Amino acid sequence: MKAFYCGVLGCTVDRHNEEFGLFQVRAGAHLIDLIPIDGKLGSRGGPAPGDDGLNLDHFAIRIEPFNEPELRAYLEHHNIEIVEAGRAMVLKGRVPAFTCSIPKGTPLNSKGRPTRP
Repeated sequence: MKAFYCGVLGCTVDRHNEEFGLFQVRAGAHLIDLIPIDGKLGSRGGPAPGDDGLNLDHFAIRIEPFNEPELRAYLEHHNIEIVEAGRAMVLKGRVPAFTCSIPKGTPLNSKGRPTRP
């Protein structure tokens, strides 16, 4: 997961706590915690889901600028499959969006800037 978030999404490692097996990666002004299920901290959440379950329903990020052809080419270059594309409704209007499948099966929703409804 660290290779995906840093190598593909361009996040940087902000903090690594070896004792807990925690990586905090920075995405702009935000931190994303990557916690291995078999680490000290991850084991507190109980067992990992089975092959047919996810430990997270989906993950959404806003990308600016949202240039869909360039983003598609970039993801394809990294062997990331787009499984759905279109427009999504968010609090401030409709946005161009697509969903891709990332490592470990958690869907990643990528969204552009909102437009009026």
